[in-house]
This record gives sequence, C-alpha cells and structure tokens, in this order.
Amino acid sequence: MLLSIRKLLFNFGPSGSDAGPRRFFLRPYIPGSILALGLLGRFNMALAEEVEKFTVSEPVVFAGEVDGSAGIDVGNGFFIGATDEKNLLHLYNSKDGTKTQVDIDMEAAVKKALGAAKIKECDLEGAARIGDMVYWAGSFGRNKDAEEKKERQVLIATQVSGQGAETKLKIVGVYTKLLDDLLLHPALKPFNLADAARKAPKDDGALNIESLAADGGHLLIGFRNPKIAGQSPKPPAALLVPLMNPEALFIGGNDVRAELGQPMLLGFDGLGFRDMAPWDKGFLILAGASADRFDQDAKPSQLFFWKSGDGPPRNLQVDLGDLNPEAIIVTRHGAEMRPLILSDDGKYPARQGEAFRGVWLQSARPETARVASWNVACGRGGTPQTPQGKPIPQDRIERLGKVIAEKIRPDVLLLSEVWDRDAAGKIAAASTAAGFKLEALPIPDQPPDVIQLLAVLKRPEVKVEDLKVIDGSEDILPGSQPEEKASRKAVCASVAVGTFDFHLIGVHLKSKLSVPAQKLTPAEMRDRQCWTLAPHIQEVTVGKEKDVLLIGDYNMTPKAELPDGDESDQRNFDILSSGTDLNFISSGLKGPTHLGIYKGQVERVKLDGYAITKAAMNEWVPGSFQILNAGILGLDESRFYDKNDPAFLSDHYPIAADFRIDGIDDD
Repeated sequence: MLLSIRKLLFNFGPSGSDAGPRRFFLRPYIPGSILALGLLGRFNMALAEEVEKFTVSEPVVFAGEVDGSAGIDVGNGFFIGATDEKNLLHLYNSKDGTKTQVDIDMEAAVKKALGAAKIKECDLEGAARIGDMVYWAGSFGRNKDAEEKKERQVLIATQVSGQGAETKLKIVGVYTKLLDDLLLHPALKPFNLADAARKAPKDDGALNIESLAADGGHLLIGFRNPKIAGQSPKPPAALLVPLMNPEALFIGGNDVRAELGQPMLLGFDGLGFRDMAPWDKGFLILAGASADRFDQDAKPSQLFFWKSGDGPPRNLQVDLGDLNPEAIIVTRHGAEMRPLILSDDGKYPARQGEAFRGVWLQSARPETARVASWNVACGRGGTPQTPQGKPIPQDRIERLGKVIAEKIRPDVLLLSEVWDRDAAGKIAAASTAAGFKLEALPIPDQPPDVIQLLAVLKRPEVKVEDLKVIDGSEDILPGSQPEEKASRKAVCASVAVGTFDFHLIGVHLKSKLSVPAQKLTPAEMRDRQCWTLAPHIQEVTVGKEKDVLLIGDYNMTPKAELPDGDESDQRNFDILSSGTDLNFISSGLKGPTHLGIYKGQVERVKLDGYAITKAAMNEWVPGSFQILNAGILGLDESRFYDKNDPAFLSDHYPIAADFRIDGIDDD
C-alpha cells in the first residue's frame, strides 16, 4: 500500500474567474522508483519478494463493442465495462462474453455538468472502485484535430449496488476541473502538461490519461503520455499522480478542488500506462506505446508488477500476442481472484463484427500445497484451577490464527504443545476469521498425563483419514514402562491434497531437559522413541504408499549446528534413517527454530525438523523448505522468546515446505 506521509498546503491568489485562494496539496508517497521531484525512492532488491508468473488463456470474445477501455468487477463473474467510442456502460458476463446495457444516463449527467446541449464521446479510459463508489475517467486529451473537447476532461462518480447479474449503478456526480488542477499543481510544473494538453493524441508528447486505480481511499492516475525523459541512457518514464480526495469532489460541495499527491515516475522500458489494478499488495500494470498496437512498427504492450518500496516495476515477461491491452480487471469468483485483460480491437485485422477479446491471466507456477508444523507453546505446570496445565489464552489464540492466515497459509498444519483440547479448534476458527479457512481434526487420545497435545489442522478440500497415535512412540519399547509419563505419542494419518497423497507422521519427541529422577538421558529416551518410529515408517512404505512426511518438534539438533565434536543428537537421526530412506530437508537450511531465555540471555537453537522419504522428493518443490523466522514473518523477535511480551506468540518458529499436487501420483 502506498503511504501518505505528510501534507503541504500552498495558497495562491485568484486565477481567472475563480474566487478565493486556490489550494494545492503535496502529499508525498514512498514509491519504489524515482519521484517526479527527483528524489530517489528507497528500495532493496535483495528483499524483493518473488513475483507470480503468468500465462494467458484462450481469448473470451465479448460481443457488441470493439473495445473494452475500462472496467470494474462486480462479483460472481460479472464486470461493468466502458468503451471509449460511446458514453455507455455494459454489464458483461466474463464466462460467456454476453452483455446487457447498464441503465444509467451518463451522457445526460456530463451535459448537465458542462452546461452543454450536445457532446461527443467522453473517451472513457480508466475505472476504479473504492467501496461502493466507482470512478470513471476520460482521456483528458484532445481529438485527432487537436480540438479541445471538455467532455473528455471529466471524472465521473457512480454508486454501485447489488452484485453479479443484479448490479445497479447510479450517477453521483461529474467533476470537470481535474485538468485545471493538474495544470496548476506546483509539483507537475516541470512536466509542461499545459503544452501536452494542447496537442493532438498522435503528436509526440500529447497528454493522455489511460489508467485509474484505487489505493485505499485514494486514486492513482496513470498517464500514457507524456512520458518524462530521464537521465541518458534510461528510456522515458511514465507519470503517476495520486488523487487524495476523490469522494470529497462529489459530496463536499462545489468549492472542493482536487488534492493531488506527490507525482511519481515509473519506468516501463519507454512505455506508458494503459491500466493498473491492485494485486498481491501491489499493482499489476499494463504498459503500452504511444502508437496503437496495430499501427506499423508499434511496440507490443507489456505486463509489469510494482509494489511500493520493493524496487522499480518488474516486467513479468508475459506474451500478450496480438492483443492490444487496454484494461485489466481483477475479478472475483467466490473466494478466487482472477485478473482479466481486455483488448481494444477496433483495428484488429481478424476481428469479426462488433466484438473485442479478453484473456485471463493464469498462474504459470506448478500447483502446490504447503505442509507446515508449529509448536505453539502451551503453558507447563498446573495451578489449582488448571491442575493439568495452562491453556493457551484466547488473545494468543487470535494472534496465532492471524499469523497462520496471513503468513503461513498451510494446506495441512501440525500443531504441537496444544492445550487444552479445545485450543486447536479455536486456532482454526481464528485463522478462518482472519480470512484463511482451516478445520481442526479430532485430537487423538494421548496418555492421561500428557498436557502437550498434537493436533492437525487442514484446508476444507484436503482429505485426511485414520488420524491416530502410534502406540509405543512416547518413549518405551514393548514390555517396558515409560520413563516419563508426560511424554507424547506421535500421531499419523493418511493425507491427500490434489494428486499428492502421503503418510503424515507428527512428532514431539523428548525434550533436551534432564530430570534427576530419570535413569536415561534425554537423548537415550529419544533413541527409544526413534526405534519405534523407524519400523513404523518401514511398515508403511512396504505397502503401496511410499510418500512419508515426518515433521514436528524433534528436540534434536543436526550435527552441523552443534559445537564442534558434539554429536549428542546424531544417534537419534541415525536411528530414524535406519532402513527408511528419509531425507532430512530441514538439516539443509541452517538457523534456529526455538528461542528461549536462559541465564538472562536469548538462546537460539534448531529443534524442529522436517524429513521426507525418497519417493516424496518427486513432489517436493526443491528449496521450498522454510524456517518462518521473525524476519520472514515481519515480526519483532521478542514475540518468540519473551513470554511477558503482550504480543507473545510462541517460543518456536513455524516450519513449512511445498509439494506439487498437479502431477501423476507416483505411488
């Protein structure tokens, strides 16, 4: 989200027939590129997030008009689209391309606002929605003969009600002074927009607005032209201007004028704005040449992604073929969000009748599922009110759910140290309330003295069967007695996500803490647990299922992350590996998963682990294993070790890995 950081007020004397001081507002943004005032935006390419890659679908043909110059989503697979040839809006069904005309007299509203008896097309080029307000922008340019047309210099506000096929619009108002506001804005003076506004559209450097996008309660106005020359050899950049008070222009009275924010210059390899739409905390941006796509020697349009503070726009390298992209709309289909690109096919040689094309952007990434584990740190030690242990408090449950929903987004999540038995269901409900739906499975029964339960959460579409404990896996061998009554049994289940099915084993092995009354060391107790788990894995993989995931709180540290010569936990790993062809993918990524305060110092150590059998390596996405530490989660580290911090989450970091679910089942 672009951030407004301050406002500067300028007062100027009357101009022309306007009375009273003219007010200009400079509200600088913090972009990831060069500001129009010559300030260099701060960014760190090393921290830039991976950008989604796209391909395009086969075209959908929308009948009745030759272009889709602007549009907004109205839900259930429908959008309202404009054309730059007529002062009409249409309600389109994106599934089959059919349309109906929206019952709204936009032309009459513009005539009234301009005091004109007759107008031509408003040349609508941009649309954006903020709440129930939808804004439509003309091109603000002149006609082909360089004649001024006031009807093109309008910003129109409409109010939307209903959704899908039942959507209705009504006119709120027409603002006719935005071009004056742009020309008089002090920060835009260096760009000579007044000269640009007098040129015909095909002339070099002619003013032409083509893009409108919502950013919170603001609008972002994108210029196709003029493009602003940068320092050689860099190609010219495209101009983006924030409009800070769009709603006030229509409900604040006749004296309200546009408050314009700090202009920005974004580099699109010499191209200008065609349209932009919010996507993944940033914007998808269509960029195109000044010339029409079907003109001789015209450059093809390109699709970029830009996120404030994340560097310059990045070219997504999407092959748009012979499309002449003019609008991009992010549509809603239930919970799914899909970008739709509309083409201006007025000059398309192969066009048949009055129609234009649209294409869906489709993810080019393989379809994957995330399987994660997190020790959520229930309280140890009882009180007279809670003799078996301290339940996770509700405020921390809500924080856990929010992090799961916003940062982890797992398809399957193993939780350890869950208490009381209702906590898993409450965490799933908290994640669901935060926008990521999860379900908690019934917790398998543990020995009566266990107060740190293992639980499994899953997405609704994930299939989980036969969730149970693995007998003998607490710390005993057949015929012996448990060394520690509170030790947890491992759990297991059969899981299927798409074409990837696997046997899940969730563990919380014996901690590294020694108890004086115990005869065995913690490592020896884990030996006994591992001697139970290894035969279980062998037994499973003898059958049809070869894919096994062993995840959870191992309480074991890989040799490479222990002091030189310390092999205290190596025997545990060796036993688990015996006859099981396990690959400990967590050992390949150094870094702590547990934080604790010991003797007044923060101690960081890897305790949580992730292992998969050789067969599961075929579905595992290499390099996808992550320790979701404080830096990755964007949280202060104290939330993972200071239990007195009001925002405390857990003393463990989540761990996760991704698996392909769109291939052929190999077992």
